[in-house]
Amino acid sequence: LIGELPDAPEYKVTITAPGYESLTQEVSPGTQGLEFILGQAGSLAGTLLLDEGMDHLRLSMTMSSPGVRNARIRLEPTNDPTKFLIHGEAEVGRTYRLEFRTWLREEILTLDSLSFLPGEELRPAELQPFDLRGKLNQIRITLQNAEGQQLEGSYSIIRENGSSGSSVDAGGTTLTTIMDQFEKIEVSAKGYKPKTLLNVRSDQVVTLERAISFAIQI
Repeated sequence: LIGELPDAPEYKVTITAPGYESLTQEVSPGTQGLEFILGQAGSLAGTLLLDEGMDHLRLSMTMSSPGVRNARIRLEPTNDPTKFLIHGEAEVGRTYRLEFRTWLREEILTLDSLSFLPGEELRPAELQPFDLRGKLNQIRITLQNAEGQQLEGSYSIIRENGSSGSSVDAGGTTLTTIMDQFEKIEVSAKGYKPKTLLNVRSDQVVTLERAISFAIQI
């Protein structure tokens, strides 16, 4: 494999395995007989409860420690559509910060000073279970033209402390928030006039008017 890589004086190789700490080592081209010894990782366990139909992929989870890559953390679906298992793996001897946020970067829960022991499972009380039922609002925005054809475009959520936004797919885009409503959302699509939505509390199908285009010859 090393012989197939571009010429370089050294490479960094990262080895990972479930249940063990990752290991990064510098390797010179042509080196043979390497031995990588991985230490057992610590693990995090919990349960997340959501309202039925709530998209768990619209939540962001990170477990970070200064100076190292973020720890592995994931949500695992169960037979119950409202219940997800929380799994995480982290290096031993470090202190981690766990953050749950919406994709809009709204803070849901932050746990500081999490530390792990080799091969042992940490079960913070706040995650036994972490119940978000009735605490999140999910709003879907769909853009269309006067003929009812769905459009690709973008949205921007306007707040006092700034704005955030992203694209709107042709089939619509779902926003997950801890707020009861969005006070102001601006939507747009290429070739159409932008539109401002106020006090948005529920799903929106927004009809955009075509923009008038003209050219001036001098």
